[in-house]
Amino acid sequence: MRLEGNATGGYQHVEEPYLFISKRYKDRIGTSSLSPAEDGFILRVSRFIEKFLKVHGLEPQKIQRYNDLISDYGRGNSQLLKTIQRRSEELLKIAEPIFQRVEEMGDKRLEEEILKILES
Repeated sequence: MRLEGNATGGYQHVEEPYLFISKRYKDRIGTSSLSPAEDGFILRVSRFIEKFLKVHGLEPQKIQRYNDLISDYGRGNSQLLKTIQRRSEELLKIAEPIFQRVEEMGDKRLEEEILKILES
């Protein structure tokens, strides 16, 4: 698996996994509201994603700063392009090993990692 930097105008800011997952889930099933069970499940998954990324070195603040750069660039600040490209590479250097480790773990070990993080 190879992650590529964002090269399109359709970049989605994802700072809170809950909002992103909730919206995608609602769109997928064609509803505007979720049952309490669905909402609770999405909340648990979102918290896990946040903890998992943090444990593996991808702090929410890094994502927030990157999104801020994208927003500033979208407002016509073209001087930010090189900074955005540099930050994209920095984030990819953090994210690629995470995805590689997940692929190499296998289901059993990944499940153990998930349980360990959820219990913390």
